[in-house]
Formats: sequence, structure tokens, C-alpha cells
Amino acid sequence: MWHEIALISALALVPALSGAVAQNRVTTEAGRHDDDAVAPAIRIAAALDPLRFDGSWQTTVSCPNASEALAYFYEFTSQVKDSVLRGQRGVEGKPGWLNLDGRINPDGTATIQAKGLVGNSAYAQGNVPAGNPYNYRVSALFEDTTGTGDRLDGRVCHYTFVKQ
Repeated sequence: MWHEIALISALALVPALSGAVAQNRVTTEAGRHDDDAVAPAIRIAAALDPLRFDGSWQTTVSCPNASEALAYFYEFTSQVKDSVLRGQRGVEGKPGWLNLDGRINPDGTATIQAKGLVGNSAYAQGNVPAGNPYNYRVSALFEDTTGTGDRLDGRVCHYTFVKQ
């Protein structure tokens, strides 16, 4: 029974493979139990399960020196629930706060919105005063237990994610 559920899921998620998968299903239903023929469809269905990213992720942000801002490095835990990543460093509304929010697509791609308040002007682009708001986007790619991302706006920053 679970073979049929996995096959139906794979057929729904990957229409381009439906002919080959359906042929394997017909062969299996004809009385042959060929798990090797069914296994690729099950792997495809599992790889496209968006909930596989759910859980705690150690999040690292590293930004090298920029022309007007010093380098910095943050580590904190983000949570993924129902394929939505949410992470926070610091206290909301206080200087140094950073919030991450974004949906991880079934293929692992994500655009994450980052927003926060400048903590120390020496580390901020343009040396803006502490407490000023900022926001930017991060383009990320997640695999089952790791992920990487890069800041798209403003200074260069790199993100790494490790599932706990």
C-alpha cells in the first residue's frame, strides 16, 4: 500500500516522469514485486517532500569587511515549520536585533527576508547609527541537512544552515 501512496505522490509532483513511473506501477500491479523499479519513484517523492526541512537549524551569518563597515559573524538557531524558516537574533525592537523569515520550496530554494536594527554603526553599511532599521533578501538553497545562502542587497554576507 505504501508503494502506491509514494507512487501517487511522485506522479502528482513530477508530471514529466509520470509515463515511466506509471509503467513501473502497472508492472508491479501485474503481479511482479520489483522494489528496484518502485524505489526511484519513492526517492523522488521523498526528495520533493517540503516538510523534510522542518526542524531546528543552526544559522550562521558572516559578513566580511566592506569599504565602510567592519566584518561580523552571528550564530543563532532558526526554526522551520511547515517549510517556513523563522530565525531571530537578539531582542525585537532593540539595537542588534535580526529577524529572518521565508518559505523553503520543495526543491530547496528559498528567498528569505531579513530585517533588523543596527547594533553598532561601525559594522553597518554607511555607518548609520545604532537602532536604525534595515532589511535585505537572502537567496538560499537547502538540502536535507545543510543549506547555504547569500545576501542579495547591500554588502556581501554569507549564510550557512545546519539541521540539528
